Amino acid sequence: MNKELMKSDKIGFSTLKMFYENAQLFRKYQKDLKEGTLERKSYFDFGSAFHKLILQKDEFLKEYAVLPVFPEGKYADAVKTLVSTRTMYSNGEEDRTKDWLNNAIFASELKCDADTLYKKIWENEKDETYLKMFLKLVELENFKTLTQEEWDLLISMETSVLNSPYIYRFCIGIEPEFGVEVFTEKNLKWYSDLFEEPMELDSTLDRVVIDHNKKTIDILDLKSTKSKISKFTETIKEYDYDLQGYMYLQAIKYNYTELINLGYSVYYNILAVEKQNPSYCWLFGMSAETFVNNELKFIKIACSLLYSYSSGNWNKINGNDGPIIF
Repeated sequence: MNKELMKSDKIGFSTLKMFYENAQLFRKYQKDLKEGTLERKSYFDFGSAFHKLILQKDEFLKEYAVLPVFPEGKYADAVKTLVSTRTMYSNGEEDRTKDWLNNAIFASELKCDADTLYKKIWENEKDETYLKMFLKLVELENFKTLTQEEWDLLISMETSVLNSPYIYRFCIGIEPEFGVEVFTEKNLKWYSDLFEEPMELDSTLDRVVIDHNKKTIDILDLKSTKSKISKFTETIKEYDYDLQGYMYLQAIKYNYTELINLGYSVYYNILAVEKQNPSYCWLFGMSAETFVNNELKFIKIACSLLYSYSSGNWNKINGNDGPIIF
């Protein structure tokens, strides 16, 4: 097996799932990542904003801003025109405003006519409405932007979480009690000893709460969902969140062996919040039966991955040999 290659690939839940669904795309992803040619997502990631708001609100307020309401019209064409003309009129010099506006095409509700925008700003026909609009965009270039609709939905979701009983267990919006440690975006390296040679893995957990008074370690996995809460168990199966839970539990058990040996209990929890008013939320745990089933699923996928590294065969799709596509 090419151990050095595997170690450099940083295997976690997302990449393991990607590999199982399409090994060739996994290999391409890893190659592009190392060569710096991985295509950057240009759209706004609502889920990331939600995580930041709930678990790191101080950071959220520094990174995100709400766009003002702009004049009516064809917003996509208007933004594209502004992007291209700004570059042209700055003697070809690239700047952050251009990058920001490329992303804003998908994130904003900027609405105005492209031809009018071109004339009013770049041909020096003075118009305070468009001038103020442009200056506001430049002012916001260092922020990730939210539309008013996105902001309202985020606040609705936050309110639902803060009104729930779960805030105390996971220290959301409140200070931890004495004897309670809280970690956000906790990155853990760990090894699985289920194979002939230990397999190195990498997991980043949304939040870990260690309560030394109760001798518990709680893992919180925060999910925003389009599904109704009553249907979320189906979403868990569809996206293999239970497999993610198994891997997170193993990451904790590997890194906190001393606490486990002292009798600390470990729990994996998904806090799911609906992305629609009134944004109901609910806590889902992992049963012992689910844990066992997903250990078997993990072994199956990991064995297939180990085989690909040792054989050089990256043609598997959903665990089976597939056609070569690149």
